[in-house]
Amino acid sequence: MTALLDRATLGIVLILICLCNLAVMTTLWRTRPSEPALGWWAIASSMSVVAFVAMAGARFAGWPFEWVLVLNNTLSLGAIGATLEGALNYRGHVSKIRRHILLAMLPAFTLIAFVNRDDATDRYLLHDALAAAGMIALAAVFLRSAPRGERAGYRLAAFFSAVMAVTFMTRWSIALQADPAENLYQMPQQNIFLLVCVLYSVGWIVSVSVMCFERSQAELVRIATQDALTGLSNRRRFEEEFQHLLARARRSGSGFGLALFDMNGFKGINDTHGHAAGDAVLVEVARRLQGAVRAGDLACRLGGDEFAVLLHIGTQAHALTLAGERLRSAIDGLHPVGRNALVIECSVGLAQFGVDGDDAQALQKVADHRMYQDKSANKGRLASQLSRQTHKPHPAGTVSV
Repeated sequence: MTALLDRATLGIVLILICLCNLAVMTTLWRTRPSEPALGWWAIASSMSVVAFVAMAGARFAGWPFEWVLVLNNTLSLGAIGATLEGALNYRGHVSKIRRHILLAMLPAFTLIAFVNRDDATDRYLLHDALAAAGMIALAAVFLRSAPRGERAGYRLAAFFSAVMAVTFMTRWSIALQADPAENLYQMPQQNIFLLVCVLYSVGWIVSVSVMCFERSQAELVRIATQDALTGLSNRRRFEEEFQHLLARARRSGSGFGLALFDMNGFKGINDTHGHAAGDAVLVEVARRLQGAVRAGDLACRLGGDEFAVLLHIGTQAHALTLAGERLRSAIDGLHPVGRNALVIECSVGLAQFGVDGDDAQALQKVADHRMYQDKSANKGRLASQLSRQTHKPHPAGTVSV
């Protein structure tokens, strides 16, 4: 047991694990080059390898110990900074300014290590305080508002970061209370510190692997349930949520509404201005629709120029009518294309659970019928109003600006 906890053995094990981490992190980075966090984590792994190899060189090859300590302390703090930067990038907080600050801090880390190269107490007090703060920040980044479906990897990373932070704080407290004549580098607690470093290194690469797996799964779900053009939920997601709302409404008596939308004159836009203009209109409609729906409502593109919204409006009939008119007002309007503006005008069909039916087929049939009634009664109303305002005849679906 004593041999297994020998410092030299632990040091060699730690170097090997860091090399494995570097290989795994580099492989993950090459398979996901669009993920900048993995690049930062690969840099952190390479720094850790060099830092621990330098310490092994001082022990076995007789390298100058004081200068190796300067290199080790600089790279260890740099590795924590790179890991933290990668975590912030992974959570979507990208900043060029923060990257420059991190690079500027490396000389500061070197200066701190150089000044205290002969004083182990001061070195641990400064180094471990900074390292503990970095690990605490790392844990906080992973725990803050972790998205559903990716929490397991985040929690693992936060746990191992917290363990490492506690270890740094423990060594810091030992240095604070140590006798000035005591050789802190030779204290037996250093073996425990190296053992925790081994634990953290293994836990960190497992955490990153779990995070990458969970994000890949989340991306697959997003691709399967999101419309590629508009970014709205697609028909599959609509049908899943529709069935969920039906089951809940039957169970609890709560109501909901269905609103179907169809773009008036959309074929004319494609024929006159091209499919690129038609796609731009669909994207604009999706943007307006997404901006108008309330929290909890689901806006979807069913296909072509057909959209739908599942509305949490309770059992009040007038609430569904008001919601439909609010969404119509948000969608209708002009969309600039070159020197002209395309008229975006929609027809709306509404249906309410419990009033117009209690299953998906019945509600969709009612909403679809009312949508085509609305189209027959009101098609072209917005273009006509705009033409009267400018006192000029315009091609269908186009107004000069």
